[in-house]
Amino acid sequence: MNGAKIAVIGLALLVLSACQGAPPPRAANEIIVGTEGAYPPWNLTRPDGTLDGFEPELLKALCGRAGLRCRLVAQDWSGMIAALDAKKIDMIADSVVVTPARTQVVRFTDRLGVRHRPPEWRRAELRTGR
Repeated sequence: MNGAKIAVIGLALLVLSACQGAPPPRAANEIIVGTEGAYPPWNLTRPDGTLDGFEPELLKALCGRAGLRCRLVAQDWSGMIAALDAKKIDMIADSVVVTPARTQVVRFTDRLGVRHRPPEWRRAELRTGR
C-alpha cells in the first residue's frame, strides 16, 4: 500500500472514531434531561409513552420561564450518570442520593423535595445506591 492510501484510510478511521458517541445536534436553547420514568410520583411513564410526574412538571415550568426547550428522555437508572458524562443528556431529573463519590463527578442542586419513608426503605437505598 502506498503512503496516500494509508493516509486516506487513517483519516477515515479518525473521522469515524470522532463521530462515534457524539451527542445529537440540537438547538442552542435546548436542554436534554434524563429521567428514569419509573419512580412515581417523582417521574413516571404514561401508557402513551410520555413522561410525567413531579420532576417533569417542574422542568416544564422552569424551562418555560427561562425560555428554554427542555426535551425529557427516559434513561435507565444504571446508565444515568454515564449518559450525563458522555453528554447524551445535559442534566438528570431523578432522585439521586448524594454520596462523596458522586460529588466528584456530578454537581447537585439543593433538594427539591423530601421523601417520607419507613426506615427499611432507607436501608435498601443505601444498599442499592438509589
